[in-house]
Amino acid sequence: YLDPDIVVYDTLERIDALLDSHDVLLTPHQTHPETHMNDIIHNEICSLQHGAYNFGFYAVKNNENGLRFARWWRDRLVHFCYDDIPEGIFTDQKWGDIVPAMFDGVFILREPGYNVSTWNLSNRSVTQDPEGRILVNGQPLQFYHFSGFDSGAQAEMLEMYGSGNPVLYQMREWYIGRQNEEGQETLG
Repeated sequence: YLDPDIVVYDTLERIDALLDSHDVLLTPHQTHPETHMNDIIHNEICSLQHGAYNFGFYAVKNNENGLRFARWWRDRLVHFCYDDIPEGIFTDQKWGDIVPAMFDGVFILREPGYNVSTWNLSNRSVTQDPEGRILVNGQPLQFYHFSGFDSGAQAEMLEMYGSGNPVLYQMREWYIGRQNEEGQETLG
């Protein structure tokens, strides 16, 4: 599954290969401890509130264990897919926190090129090589999650963590252009 605000930049063959030996793939919001108090508050505490894993992406193998997970998750979301952070629920994501404890075959995909977004830019360096390929910590960008456009959080967090990175701002401008081409101004 890919959220509609995710853009795929490279092949997803690695995901397909991982499903040969794993039943559920998840990507965490954070993959490295933060070192600055502001980043701890904006990123680590935010992950504690909203979920350790970002469910803008997940992959499930079509086998007994994968389907058992998918049915469990569906059943929880039918009744409890809403925002109630004080009670420990945040839409579909908080349920993911207990998935590795409850299901076998779960793989946590920590590679820097997957599910890149403003919430993990504090530990990911986004650059562009001479051929125009976008890299994250020197590895190809697989997909970027343009989360938070409707609320304005994407612009705010990009300003905070993009540090004026021209590659990130070019990606943002391209995304806005694509949204407009698809009727975002009218349908959004």
